[in-house]
Amino acid sequence: HWYLILCFTFIYRETGYFLHIIFPYEFDELLINLDYQLLGIHPTLWLEKLINPWFTEIMHLSYASYWLMIPLSCGLFFMQGKLNEFHKLLLGICIAFYISFLMFIIFPAAGPRFVMASQHSLDLKGILLTDYFRTFINETGLRGGCFPSSHVAVAVVILKFFSAHQKRLSYFFFLWVTFLSMSTIYGL
Repeated sequence: HWYLILCFTFIYRETGYFLHIIFPYEFDELLINLDYQLLGIHPTLWLEKLINPWFTEIMHLSYASYWLMIPLSCGLFFMQGKLNEFHKLLLGICIAFYISFLMFIIFPAAGPRFVMASQHSLDLKGILLTDYFRTFINETGLRGGCFPSSHVAVAVVILKFFSAHQKRLSYFFFLWVTFLSMSTIYGL
């Protein structure tokens, strides 16, 4: 039942070998301009208004919590013996991952933490775990594999699934997904 969850990490890493197989460049300028046209701001630069050590710590914890979200959400159904729901949720997660991974190859983008780094005026200093999480993200993340965010795509699938099958827990997942989504923009 659980092997697919273990495979996602390996498939993500393997995607890195194909990121520039179609386009040798990244589409960040297009995405940055689109953000600005839609919102009238650059989200990562606007979020600098919120920078403080506690908020930075919360954002890094939110981002890192993603690695717990999949096994915990699937585990809730598995431990309740709801294998049909477990498999449906896992299928939704697989589809979200595979669409994201395919888009990484078709539409490579490095993300604002690389492309807009020189425009950031403040350093993201946390309290306790921020440096550890930042190091982990820098060592394991792929430059060119940020759009669409597989973190957000998978989290939204999980939220939608819980909204349909576990309404009481969906409020908790709504907060979790909100913070996780904001953390992907915050500038990690």
